[in-house]
Amino acid sequence: MMLWDIYKYLPDDILTKVDRASMYYGLEARVPMLDPEVFRVSQKVPVDLKINQKTGKWVLQQVLNKYLPSKFFNRPKAGFAAPISEWLKGPLYEWANDLIDSSSFYEVSSMTQKHCKTILNDHYTNQRDQSSYLWSILLFQSWFQKNKIIGHEIIRKD
Repeated sequence: MMLWDIYKYLPDDILTKVDRASMYYGLEARVPMLDPEVFRVSQKVPVDLKINQKTGKWVLQQVLNKYLPSKFFNRPKAGFAAPISEWLKGPLYEWANDLIDSSSFYEVSSMTQKHCKTILNDHYTNQRDQSSYLWSILLFQSWFQKNKIIGHEIIRKD
C-alpha cells in the first residue's frame, strides 16, 4: 500500500491537486515530507514504527508530541472536497439552469431535459441533495456542447 501511495496516489491525486491549486493562485508550494532527504530517511524506518496498533504515522506522532499539543495533529482527517452542493445553489445555479435549458441539451437514456430540471430544482429547494449526480450531468452537458459528435468521431467546435 505504501508503494501504491508513492507511485499512484501522490502523483495522480494529492500532488496534482496541490500543483493546480498553487499554480492557479500563483503560489510556490513545497511538500515537506517529499524532501529527498526526508523521503530517504522515511524509507529506512521499520514498518512497525510507521504503523503501530493501527495508528498510521506513529513515529511522526511521537516526535510531534515532544513539541506540540496533540490537538494539532491527533484528530480526524479533513478532506478538501469542493463544496459542489452549495455552489449549485449559489454561484453556479444560473449556469446549471442555462445548461439544462439549452437547446443543445443532449438527452441520453433517463437523462432527459425535464428529469434534469427536476433534479436541479429539488436540489436548489433543499428537497433532495443529488449534487454528485447533477454535477456529472452538468459536466457531460458542458463537454457535449463544446464538441460535436459525428458517428464515433468527436470534433471540437472551438
